[in-house]
Amino acid sequence: MIYVIVILLIVLLGLFSLSSISQSYATAQQAQAAIEASRSAQIASTGNLVTILVMALLIVSVLVAVAVIAYLTYKLKVKSMPGSGKGQWVSGPNANFGRVGQPSVNDLLPSMMSMLILQMLRQQSGQGQQFTLEEPQDELPILGDDFWMPRDV
Repeated sequence: MIYVIVILLIVLLGLFSLSSISQSYATAQQAQAAIEASRSAQIASTGNLVTILVMALLIVSVLVAVAVIAYLTYKLKVKSMPGSGKGQWVSGPNANFGRVGQPSVNDLLPSMMSMLILQMLRQQSGQGQQFTLEEPQDELPILGDDFWMPRDV
């Protein structure tokens, strides 16, 4: 009978040791799964960081482009506005919003008149270009007067 008890104790000890071994194996597998999960979370975190950085860079570049376009448009409008040139305003009651150093229309009138007189003199003497209207030829067939209204009427 002692032998049976000893054998039962050895079997019971074997069962406990197998249980402990399987528990250790399960714990090791669980730790390995936790390590793999942390690695995949780290990879996903890195991917999310790259995505956020790319989106931030895209947004910043779009904002910079809009700011540059707005600045250039503003500068273009300011340059095209009257009175936006460099220099000082002409003072006086008849300044007509002129600038210092800018020729006025009244200053150019004598030179315009002399150019027109020179052109007229050249045309009268035959030296200048003479612009005449020539009738186009061979564009439309010449139709007689009776084409539109028949003679029978």
